[in-house]
Amino acid sequence: MARVTEVSTPTFSEQVLGSPVPVVVDVYANWCGPCRALAPLLETYVGLYSSEVRFVKVDVDSSPEIAEY
Repeated sequence: MARVTEVSTPTFSEQVLGSPVPVVVDVYANWCGPCRALAPLLETYVGLYSSEVRFVKVDVDSSPEIAEY
């Protein structure tokens, strides 16, 4: 089963900016309630649309510079 891929600063350019397909980026924090509520929904979508769209997540506390994009 496809899963939302976690990316970080070192892999962001390759995995997101260099992707041949559109990418949905979930910028989240472990302490964020709405972020935790969204996670299962994204897992559902990755199962439905993984052939058309790529889904990734970025922990903003671990890679804060990505939030600047």
